[in-house]
Amino acid sequence: MDERNFTSRISGSVGFNTDGMYTYFQPNELPFDIEFGRRICRESTAAALSLGNLNGRVSGMEEEERSILLDTLTLKESVHSSSIEGTRSTISDMFRSEKENVGDTTLRDVEEVRNYIKALKHGVKAVEEGGGITVDLIHQLHRILLSGARGSDKSPGMFKTSQNAIGMPGDTLDTAKMVPAPPETVERLMDNLLEFLDSDEDPLVKIALAHYQFETIHPYRDGNGRIGRLLIMLAMVKEGLLEFPVLYPSEYFDKNRDTYIDLLFGVSSADSFDEWLDFFIRAMREQADGSARMIDDLRSYKKRLESLCDTLAERRLVDLLFRNPYVRIDDVSSFCEVSAPTAAKAIRKLESAGALREVTGKKKNRLYVADGILEILTRRRPSRPSRARTCALSRPLPAVRPAWPWAGETFWKSRTGTGPPRPYWATAGPWPGCIGDLGKGPARRFSDLLFSALGPCRRTCI
Repeated sequence: MDERNFTSRISGSVGFNTDGMYTYFQPNELPFDIEFGRRICRESTAAALSLGNLNGRVSGMEEEERSILLDTLTLKESVHSSSIEGTRSTISDMFRSEKENVGDTTLRDVEEVRNYIKALKHGVKAVEEGGGITVDLIHQLHRILLSGARGSDKSPGMFKTSQNAIGMPGDTLDTAKMVPAPPETVERLMDNLLEFLDSDEDPLVKIALAHYQFETIHPYRDGNGRIGRLLIMLAMVKEGLLEFPVLYPSEYFDKNRDTYIDLLFGVSSADSFDEWLDFFIRAMREQADGSARMIDDLRSYKKRLESLCDTLAERRLVDLLFRNPYVRIDDVSSFCEVSAPTAAKAIRKLESAGALREVTGKKKNRLYVADGILEILTRRRPSRPSRARTCALSRPLPAVRPAWPWAGETFWKSRTGTGPPRPYWATAGPWPGCIGDLGKGPARRFSDLLFSALGPCRRTCI
């Protein structure tokens, strides 16, 4: 670690280990001697209002609907928190892994995400039952997180006893960007951190500073990032900011990974508290608003799917899809308590409406996916399934997501099946459909100009 990069005085100071002959960063105890301006107070208040709005949406749900939502958003948080550490499993991978075997590499990633889900649920339950956030609980979460996964050989549930470092693979204590608190100070610093979490500071500011401090202590040999982000959720539940764990802040951190890491480092290196607090509180507000929109989108899309249903089996199939968007005929038969032919008929009904898509290409053991649900969970707007299309085309438009937010897709089809294809315009968003032949007027010239800019890869011949 290069001590010249550290000019901080408030967050901590650089120390030197005479035995190992290396420098490290020694965090000061909380609370830090800082003052933050009115802007941070306003942002914190706005974020708290957004979280309150989210709580209101979730508390008004029926218990079964809320349970399914909690499982889904816990999965989303787990996927993104693990992704920051290099795990590459997606939300789709996690759902699909429940229905078919996956490769060894994917399986290892899947197991890490599953462990995170178990740890998060265990921690939230402990806090909700009044146990509080303690060192023992954090050790339990760490053991769950590393069980049978990467890092399982690195003393799960035990604080580090040797010096670790934060940097690139292969870095030494000399070359690492950051060498966190030495092992002999960890217990004292962690006790101080947990005491700080029980203080009367502004809740969001307190959680932001506690998250920074945990990552700077880096108390374990492995899994520190995931445990630190997991503690954000537990602290928000403990503070009453979240009635239910339906927030997924790690998505924001994952999307802004470099900024997230740089701002944490900036507090240690230059006492850049305002920048970190602004980033963290903005993340909580945007993710709270995003969770609320996602809940609305999921509920709205479920109503659209239900509007396609004529039988109880079809409506039960829709319920099943919101538990896992991947389904087989056997799944539907078992869940809906109907025969395989009845289950297959229900699947065909939604498939013909564009709500389900077969993904294996096989004639047996077929697997279907509800793309619209996955699109919502990955923050894309879903295509609208429909009973029938009234369109100039001889068959329905495929559900294709627009690649740019202000326009739709142009599809090409010859009127008679001969001659050059002519463009048709389909609107963007959740209501794709055909407006008609663009003809030879300004709209046609606009289309030609648009496609000349986008290139032939944007043309879809159907």
